[in-house]
Amino acid sequence: MSTNSIFKFPVPVGGAPLDIDFAPSIVSCVLYALLVPLALFRLISRRSRSTVLLGTTGFTIERVASYAFRTYAARNDGARESPGLETYLQTALSSGYITIGQDLLNLLRALLVNSTVGSAPSRSSASGTTPMYVFKATSQEADRNGEDGYQGSSAGLLEESERGDQPRHRHWIRQVCGIASLVFLGAIVVNVIGVVGFKDAMKTGEHSVLVQQMRYASAAIVLLLLDAISWGAFYALLCLPRVPKKPAIFIVVVSLLLSAVGHYRLVVMAHWTTSLTSMAPGAQNARKDKIFFYLFHVAPEWLAVALLMTVNAREMFRTGLCGDIRMSDRRGGRAVN
Repeated sequence: MSTNSIFKFPVPVGGAPLDIDFAPSIVSCVLYALLVPLALFRLISRRSRSTVLLGTTGFTIERVASYAFRTYAARNDGARESPGLETYLQTALSSGYITIGQDLLNLLRALLVNSTVGSAPSRSSASGTTPMYVFKATSQEADRNGEDGYQGSSAGLLEESERGDQPRHRHWIRQVCGIASLVFLGAIVVNVIGVVGFKDAMKTGEHSVLVQQMRYASAAIVLLLLDAISWGAFYALLCLPRVPKKPAIFIVVVSLLLSAVGHYRLVVMAHWTTSLTSMAPGAQNARKDKIFFYLFHVAPEWLAVALLMTVNAREMFRTGLCGDIRMSDRRGGRAVN
């Protein structure tokens, strides 16, 4: 694959693992490895345990492996030009930010659903989440926040608790988020179709156009979803007073980081090449191309994961163990357990 072939295939995002990739790949591997203990702690600790970020946890572990392979290939000619390894690396790069985006949608859903729950003598909503403002905190939270067991001032809590339940709003939030989840799954399927044919595209040029089309379609769909998540959280921040500001801002920031990855991919995927190690313009192997790759693809992904792992998402978004996983309330229009 080191010599130019007579056919073209879609350029691999990030280019081939060259010698210039050795140091940044090691740094990326170490940075993700540092997040693995924190990610596992979030799953083990009772205070932060939640399956809502399970995909991001798996992504963090996978990134350690993928950047380790990239580091190895940077100093090994055989691995560097391996269609199989390059296909794996492209699969990992193309699916990572999709996985984080799915988890971010689940956080937004829990946040919005909680904001619609009125006062009730229940600890959690139908989703298994603990609605903000209106229910008693755990004993540990009560110790931290005062004897009344609520977070915030009692006056503010009384005002929130006096607000009625909003089952219709909750219904539509669940419907829209459910549709978005299905679209995410569709983007994954399209992405898989694209990356599965990447190996043949590199070896024989077969299905190159299909691979390019599927990669573009997947990236475009995910970018639209991430923009929708960002605008949804921003709208809630400005127009829905029952939605807490800090979690909404958090979702906007993380979604913008992931959107940077999507925009970058749409730009660089326009190029074609005749060799994995080609140094032709657009082949993504020049020094400036590598800088852009680590700046606009690798760094935003790591920052997004670091933010998600640093905060206690279960407490910030009141996700409970599984987040909001129901499509409707069980009875009476009110979210109940």
